[in-house]
Formats: sequence, C-alpha cells, structure tokens
Amino acid sequence: MGAHRQRFCAMTGLLRIAILLFCFIAFVVLLYLNGFEDAKLGCQPFGLRFTQQSSNGSVDNTMVEHKAAWNEAQSPQHDDNSKPTCGSNDLLINVGQGRTGTTTMDKVVALLGYKSVHGFQQVNVQEVHDFMKDPKNVTASNVFADLVTQAGVPARHPFDWSEKWPPRGTAFHDVPFFGMPCELYERYPKAKFFMLDKDEVSHAQSVIFMYCACDCSYNRSTRKCKERSHCDMFLRGERAGIQRNELRRFLWGEAYSGFCENASRICSAPQSASKGNAQYKHTLQLLVDGHRQHVAKVRSCIPAESLFHTDRVFTDFSRTLAEFVAFLGCKPKIPLETISLPKKR
Repeated sequence: MGAHRQRFCAMTGLLRIAILLFCFIAFVVLLYLNGFEDAKLGCQPFGLRFTQQSSNGSVDNTMVEHKAAWNEAQSPQHDDNSKPTCGSNDLLINVGQGRTGTTTMDKVVALLGYKSVHGFQQVNVQEVHDFMKDPKNVTASNVFADLVTQAGVPARHPFDWSEKWPPRGTAFHDVPFFGMPCELYERYPKAKFFMLDKDEVSHAQSVIFMYCACDCSYNRSTRKCKERSHCDMFLRGERAGIQRNELRRFLWGEAYSGFCENASRICSAPQSASKGNAQYKHTLQLLVDGHRQHVAKVRSCIPAESLFHTDRVFTDFSRTLAEFVAFLGCKPKIPLETISLPKKR
C-alpha cells in the first residue's frame, strides 16, 4: 500500500511538472508570436503597443496614427526602388503664407532629399512683377525663370542680396513664393505644390509679431522702431528700406500698408485679439481676411492632384508626414522613422 502511494504521488508530481512546463512553453510561444508581429512594425519584441488608454478611459489615437503611418512607410509601394530619390528630378514649391511652418517645412524637405531654399528675402520686387506679367515667357535673366539651374541670371548678385547666389534649389518656401502661386503653377505645371494652414487668428497674431520683431525691431523703452531697422530705413527714404516695404506690401496687401508709419501704436499694444488697440485689431482683421483669400486663390488655380494642403502639424513620424511623402511620389533620402523635427511650427 505504501509503495503504491509513493508511485501515485510521484506520478502526480510529474504530471504537475508536465502541465507547468506545457503552460510555460505556450506562454513563450505566444510572447514570441506577439513580439514577431511588433517586430514587423519596427518595435522591439514585447514592446510598445499602438492603442493606449488615457487616465479618463478614452483611447489615445496618437500611437494608432503612428502605426498607420509606419505601415504606409513600410509598404512595398513605398519601398519601390523604381521611384526617384526626392529632389533628384522634381521641383517642390511651398505656397503657404509666411508664419505657417515654413521653417519646419524647409527642414522636412531637406531631410527628404531636396535642396531647400527658405525664401528670396532680398529679392527686388520689380523681378517679381516682371515674372507675374508673363510667367511663361519671362526672360532667362529673371530669378524665377529657372529655379533649378538659374542658368540665365547675372553673374553678380543684385543690390542688397545677402543670401547665396545664384539661389538654385529643388524646393522653395516663403518670400515671395506664396505671393504668386498661380503664376508659379503656370510656369512650372509639372511641379508639386503644398500649403500648410493655421488657425486664422493665431496666424494673424504671429504675422503682426513678425512685423514688430523683424521690420520694426520695436524698442519698448523708447516706444519706437530701432534705428537701422527696415521701417526706420523706409521712413528715412533709404533704398533698402523702400524695397523691403514694397515687397511686404506686395505679399501682405492692405494689412501692411501704413504699418511702418503706425508701428509704434501697433507694436506697443497688447498682442491679443481682445486686448489690442483699434490699430492692432484692424491689422489683425485684415490679415485674417487676407489668409482666407489666399487659401481660396491657391485652391482655385492649382489642381488638387498637384497640391498638398493640410492644417495638421508635421511631427517626427506622423500620418501627415507619410501622406506628404506619398503625395510627392519619391523615395526619401533617409527612412521616415529617423526624421526628427522642431516642435514649433
């Protein structure tokens, strides 16, 4: 009886060990399979999950969005080696107004592979007008006639041009490109165009801040524009100040007319839609109206298939970035998941 009991206990112990071993193996296999699925998404095994619960019980879709962007980036279509490298044989033009993320987008497209130029800040406004009169037949010496090679421009840079000359590139942003979207499309119908949007009021406030900081260099102690600022040179009748003022008025229209003359009142006011003085609020409303008109103009003259238009912020690795690359139809110079962007637009 004692021997039978011992054998029974031994068999029971072995069975328990076998069951435990089976459970352990099953657990490892499940973890492995789960980790393998994550590995296909570029995560470390048993690592990050893409749907997360917030403290209030709602689902955080941020990681879900990143999963979708990753799937897009890893798709066979995205990895198609037949696609040209971004910037190798295409032209990209940002027609979004200033203060809509042009600095960020300058960095984005450079990382993708484009030779990016952040505006012709000192361009002669007469060259802009000449181009706009007849963009298809503009003379080769005009700086907008051949943005990629600049083959016909003079050997010496124009008056007051402090940037690299000649300004060759495959992607262009900001001044004065957003002021002539329709003419640029007429000249470059095969180019790709894009435009980022911001909240109209916050965008207008940002533009006024730029006026006060860059054109006036407003000094709160003296309550005047700084000496040798663009506004100061304009009010003194100096050529550089006059040119800058003409270019600003071309780009921003009525919102900039009279800015330098009224800068001390506008820039001394609280930078707020509700607390600013009458002059500040008037300028703000003109900019809001101008922004709406600009968006409508771009969408009316550039076909949808040639225009990427979004009001979403570009982040390090987001759906917006993946969609932008898909729109471009080119192969990025570096993997999308390695791109790191500034947090401010």
